[in-house]
Amino acid sequence: MSTPTVASGASGAIFITIDFRNRFAYVTVVPSTPNFVIAQFLIDQTTGVLTPMPTPMVSAGGAAAVRKAVESSGKYAYATCDDSGWGSTTVAQYTIEQTTDALTLMNNATVRSENTPNGIVTVGK
Repeated sequence: MSTPTVASGASGAIFITIDFRNRFAYVTVVPSTPNFVIAQFLIDQTTGVLTPMPTPMVSAGGAAAVRKAVESSGKYAYATCDDSGWGSTTVAQYTIEQTTDALTLMNNATVRSENTPNGIVTVGK
């Protein structure tokens, strides 16, 4: 039996984050450049099958996104960006479009971190 796969559009997937409602998945993928991207998938609620969203990829804010977290309201997401090989360490900030669940970088796309961020956790209400 072969293992089913869903193409992420890049050379490798390294981390996956699933929202608290189990409706969508965000996957950090490694392209051939320093600018990582996040692949966006819808999760079929009956079968669990992943389907790429209409906008299948979103920028990681010009950095190498590593860990991601979705805030408990489902309106915001954050990605730690271990971009030390290119001179910066940041946290990328996203809004989550409430009808499509697609990520969009905020106007202030990244916040600088003093040290290389290795993880991120959001706290519920």
